[in-house]
Amino acid sequence: MFFIGMLTGYYIYSAFLFGSFPTSYFLLWGSIALASPFLAAIVWMAKNNLRLAWILPALPMGLLLSLSLAVGVFYIYVSYIEEFIMYAVLCGVFYKNPKQLAAIISVSFIISFIIKQVSPFHF
Repeated sequence: MFFIGMLTGYYIYSAFLFGSFPTSYFLLWGSIALASPFLAAIVWMAKNNLRLAWILPALPMGLLLSLSLAVGVFYIYVSYIEEFIMYAVLCGVFYKNPKQLAAIISVSFIISFIIKQVSPFHF
């Protein structure tokens, strides 16, 4: 709730100083702030749930992979090396055993493919 208070203060200050009040940004960030405790509870429960513990780390890894790779029919090209390095770092951070790492990498490739197909933003 502190974050919502800070956010409200920022937008009121923005309206006073610059004469604009971006309502859409306020609603977007306010809804993210309201949803974050529920998302944190899901991550906390993943410690005891094997399926969630194998799927949740693949979400940010899939996003980084979709940002770093250019995939075609016959090629895979690393277009942004920084994101690919961060992907490798996350592989090291989330490593528990080889079977779990192989599952996370394969799920992250699937998530990356889904993000490439669904996302309106292409980098």
